[in-house]
Amino acid sequence: MNTEIPDPGPMPVTRRKRFWDFLEEPRSVTGVQIVFTYWAAIIFGILTLEQPPRTTSVILGDGLVVAIAWLMITAGVVGTLTAAFGWWWVERLLGIGFLITAWLGYAYSVGEAQWFGEGSRWLQIGFLSISLSGMLTRFIRIRLDKYGPGIYGG
Repeated sequence: MNTEIPDPGPMPVTRRKRFWDFLEEPRSVTGVQIVFTYWAAIIFGILTLEQPPRTTSVILGDGLVVAIAWLMITAGVVGTLTAAFGWWWVERLLGIGFLITAWLGYAYSVGEAQWFGEGSRWLQIGFLSISLSGMLTRFIRIRLDKYGPGIYGG
């Protein structure tokens, strides 16, 4: 009597595992950047289009608020693709560049509301500082390479 368990062969690869293996190294950093920065930019850009913030609209005007929302959405889509593929020169320009441009517009409105309006905006200013540090950290990490770690392109 044979009591050996037959070898089932290779385990099926899940979509999540395939996606994880696809990401540019270091995968954990790329994954965090995609989910917590670029997907968040898409989600909050869409929410801003649907419900523009009143104070920001009064200070900047509806047109600039819509522009900020579209910059966030575009940066999120482009950033997701370029971070995943490791096209860092595009991510620097369109992903992080557009996010920082949107950040500057919003930071201006928060600063103006703090200095010339009623109430306190220190919490918003604090979170703006934290978000800027995240964007600058990513920019510094990918500032030299064009296509991935150690691949300078040409």
